[in-house]
Amino acid sequence: MKEKLRELGYIVLGIGILAGSILLGAAFIYGAVLVSVKAMPWLYGAFFLAFGFALFVSLPLSFLRRTRPFAAGSWIIVSYVFGLNLWCFALLLTLILWGALAVIIGLVVAGVGIVPVALLATVFKGEWEHFFNLVFLLALTFGCRGLGAYLLYKVEEAARREYRPIPENIDFRLRPTSTQPSATSKESMESIEQQHNAISKGGFMDKPFLEPFTDHLDFLGYEVERKEGWSKALHERRMNIFFKEYNGGILLTGSYTSDDFAKGNRGDYLNFINMLNRRALVARIYADDEGSICFDAWFSGIYDKKQFGMFMDSWHYDKGELLSKSEPETTKYLR
Repeated sequence: MKEKLRELGYIVLGIGILAGSILLGAAFIYGAVLVSVKAMPWLYGAFFLAFGFALFVSLPLSFLRRTRPFAAGSWIIVSYVFGLNLWCFALLLTLILWGALAVIIGLVVAGVGIVPVALLATVFKGEWEHFFNLVFLLALTFGCRGLGAYLLYKVEEAARREYRPIPENIDFRLRPTSTQPSATSKESMESIEQQHNAISKGGFMDKPFLEPFTDHLDFLGYEVERKEGWSKALHERRMNIFFKEYNGGILLTGSYTSDDFAKGNRGDYLNFINMLNRRALVARIYADDEGSICFDAWFSGIYDKKQFGMFMDSWHYDKGELLSKSEPETTKYLR
């Protein structure tokens, strides 16, 4: 008798849970429809505000390097505004064209299934205007979100490319350059010797030492940001440069991110880098631990306008024209 009562209790409990689930589902659907009806006028206005913001603010800022992070975030935010419009519009269309059962089916599929159900309903009912409105909202939602994600990826990639630490145990004096500045006077030789002594004792050279170098970089179109240790020089069309005082001269470094093909074909990639090193004028080229290709060059001694100008011409050749002349391998291995 107790067993039968227990079984009866389980049956009643299951029926109660089922009935409660149906009531909760019905309440959710009713609430979703009610909220959609009440919110649509507000969402309609929010859609045009978001569309105008994306067109006149986010789009222009996407082309500027400094404002690209803000633009990426704004694209993702407006995509959610478009997506909310899409979801509510699809819910109401499905209810009107196919009824509550279709809404239940659409909402059961993780909630997002209401959009494909609405598309099917408009097709079968011949509501082509509403069909293309849904497609337009769908394209706006995922197009803006994809663009925002792409811009965020480019921002992170640029940050990884700019901030590339240099191993402290590398002696850059092992690679001489062909652009050594001439210092024939006694005063110049003494100045260079003092600079080398300051570095060898672990100290830093006076800040004025780098000022003519930074002025020269500014003349070449770089935007220089001076910091203690590594300073950086940013350029709209050229590789960004990190530089610092080193061994009585100035050390330049920069890098490009390698492609997945380079990581999967390590031997061929290193052969490509060896080929670049044979043809380079002043740069020492190598692959770091992450596989990115790095360029280092050291200019020895105090600033000389003519000599440093020749040095920068060679630097630009190594990280620009040399890569262009090495096609198609450059495109194969680098992003």
